Amino acid sequence: MIAMNGLSKALLMALLFLPILAFAESPHINHSESLQQFELVTSAEVVDESANPGSATPIEGIRFNAFGRQFEVSLAPNQNVLSAAVRGSLDEAVGVFRGNIEGMPGSWARIVVIDNVPRGMLWDGSTMYAIEAGQDASIGPSIFRLDDLTIPAGSMT
Repeated sequence: MIAMNGLSKALLMALLFLPILAFAESPHINHSESLQQFELVTSAEVVDESANPGSATPIEGIRFNAFGRQFEVSLAPNQNVLSAAVRGSLDEAVGVFRGNIEGMPGSWARIVVIDNVPRGMLWDGSTMYAIEAGQDASIGPSIFRLDDLTIPAGSMT
């Protein structure tokens, strides 16, 4: 059994159910944006989102523009979420990270990167954001504010 704290459980549930929200009839994302000028920051260099799918290059962050601002997110492997056995069984194309938005005290990020595409959640101290992979690979990942998510009462019971 994997031991997780409350925040880890909430984030894992959000990561599992965010893709379902895209297909559900009732919940609705009122506004989302593509990650503009998206880059993975690695220890060697900055690579664009389509470079080296499945690469095991160590990721140190992500950088993108959305909602009229630039996000620079520092990341480190999140060893606390998964047991050593589970981490060892993950494909090299999957990375589980934790971090923060640079220059924003109190911010945090929990990101999963699969084939160089991020998914996860960001908190900047006042707004919670969610990043989705998107259905169309040519469009790339998108981001929305949880404030822009409408979930009608009773639709998720």
